[in-house]
Amino acid sequence: MIEPILQKEINQIMASAREKRLEFVTVEHLLLALLNTSDIIVFFNRKNINIENLRSELFQYIDSNTPTIADNADIDIVPTVVFRGFSKEVCTKPNLLKRLRLLL
Repeated sequence: MIEPILQKEINQIMASAREKRLEFVTVEHLLLALLNTSDIIVFFNRKNINIENLRSELFQYIDSNTPTIADNADIDIVPTVVFRGFSKEVCTKPNLLKRLRLLL
């Protein structure tokens, strides 16, 4: 089962992608979701990674490189293979964030 905080973040990026009419949800979207979880924030801070700069660069990359769906098209966003693989991994291996804490 996926952890509630990560599920919430994934739901938010999916909603944002739909609102922006993006054609795909990508691994960059997943990284954005992870950047909002406390364990990842702690890990990146310990590695002296500027989270706000990374977040800004990810938004710019997504906006510049992700195709959009035409307003008159009746289709939904499509998760990429990596996105689906990550989702499957999270759902089949509970407590992913707890295991990530071991990296801290």
